[in-house]
Amino acid sequence: MSILSGCRSIFAISLLLAASLAGAAPPAVPYSGALITGVPHVKQEPDFCGEACVAMWMTKAGHPVSQDWVFDQSGVDPALARGCYTAELARTLTRIGFQPGPVWTGLPGHDPAGLAEAFRGLVEDLGRGIPSIVCMRYDGTPDAPEHFRLVLGFDAEKDQVIYHEPAQAKGAYLRMARARFLRLWPLAIRDGTRTVI
Repeated sequence: MSILSGCRSIFAISLLLAASLAGAAPPAVPYSGALITGVPHVKQEPDFCGEACVAMWMTKAGHPVSQDWVFDQSGVDPALARGCYTAELARTLTRIGFQPGPVWTGLPGHDPAGLAEAFRGLVEDLGRGIPSIVCMRYDGTPDAPEHFRLVLGFDAEKDQVIYHEPAQAKGAYLRMARARFLRLWPLAIRDGTRTVI
């Protein structure tokens, strides 16, 4: 299995939200940026992108744990040889004491307003010191796997999302243009609707 394949899910994941679909430039940012500093980076083990994101945040919160510990809390059978899917990761977060809030936000059709509202919520949470674990496509290729990232900031001046990339050894505080983030974040569901996680 690839290092990214464990993040696949029928739905997708992001513990808070965001999105823009059709590829049009997102509207101007009506809010200021935010950044959560001092979060250690953890390079994921194969298929453990979500588990690594949880381990990063728990360590920042003063409860250092390994991604293996996070996986053990999930109850997922290790014989499946994969990491947690979205629903499993959400249940695991609840089990260990987090209140992840809404995990899936549906976007009927290509709903740029819904995506913008989800992104606004993500940035507002960052301003309160609350990160988001988002599930998005790894990149813009047609067959890109779904992948969890830990969003820790937004630079309003440069219009960039700041995140920890668990798939890279030097993946701390990387930046992605908001327009690209909003293209990768919405995930298609079986019935053709889109969701952000």
